[in-house]
Amino acid sequence: MMSRHLGELDYDEFRTLIDSVIDWLQVHDVAGSIATDYSVYGVLDDVYERAVKRRRAALTAGVKRMKFRKKPVVIEAHRLGDDGWPDAIWDGVNTNQIVLHLGRDGAKRVIGYAEIHTMEGTMRADIGDYIIRGVKGEFYPCKPDIFEATYEAVLEPPQPLFRARAVPAMPPPSEQK
Repeated sequence: MMSRHLGELDYDEFRTLIDSVIDWLQVHDVAGSIATDYSVYGVLDDVYERAVKRRRAALTAGVKRMKFRKKPVVIEAHRLGDDGWPDAIWDGVNTNQIVLHLGRDGAKRVIGYAEIHTMEGTMRADIGDYIIRGVKGEFYPCKPDIFEATYEAVLEPPQPLFRARAVPAMPPPSEQK
């Protein structure tokens, strides 16, 4: 038989256990009048409730203290209102995952916002907010203070304009026909 904590029992199992204990006490004439005094059930109910509370507290105590670190994943992001949008963000615009409501204040400042359709519903990104493309290709907005506390720039080596490819060697002139 596997031992279990009192708080793991449901109420019916608890009452069955208590009835068994009272029966044992009666058979062995240990408890005298306790076995026939049903007020003991009120006390035992309180004992059960306290045991359940202690068990729940023990199980959740570690959960409250657990800390997690984000996995080091690389995401693509762009700040709404800046020029030079990367292709990843335009992919979201072209597929209507990102709906832009932008204009210019005079000829200088970008004004407006973007609606971003996420798995949680439509979210708004204001000028200055970041639009992030997640690891599964999903888009979502992020306020600048959260973004700067969570992410750091990844420096990628520059991509060459032309890629070198292997060219077959020419046979020596004596072997050419």
